[in-house]
Amino acid sequence: MKTKLCEDLRMDVPIFQAAIGGISCPALTASVSNVGGLGSIALTGWGKQGTRRLLAEAEQLTSRGIVANLLLSYDIGDEFEAILEAPRKVISFFWGDVAPYAKRVHQVDSLVMVTVGSVDEAKRASDVRGIGPLTS
Repeated sequence: MKTKLCEDLRMDVPIFQAAIGGISCPALTASVSNVGGLGSIALTGWGKQGTRRLLAEAEQLTSRGIVANLLLSYDIGDEFEAILEAPRKVISFFWGDVAPYAKRVHQVDSLVMVTVGSVDEAKRASDVRGIGPLTS
């Protein structure tokens, strides 16, 4: 089931692992990516140094893509800056307005992914131009 999205994100199968708090550690993230899906690591609350450390750990465990995830209902300034410094392919967001972050993500040649919990959130996310890998 190879798709253009799978090809662009270096995935063998269109399986995205959810970033679920502390259980989406570097080992789980890398394991999902190593078997052909796209692993995701939750980084909210780790601060700049913690975020750098967790990303480095995950990237040492896989040569495939991973997703850096942030919850927008918290102050994510330090974590966001650390993620932008890293060689990221996908940065995902949840629980908030992605619009203020999307442009900066694209400036570092990365993709934005938005997890939504309702139809209204999906509509708001789709109003942000260029947030997904298949839009321009």
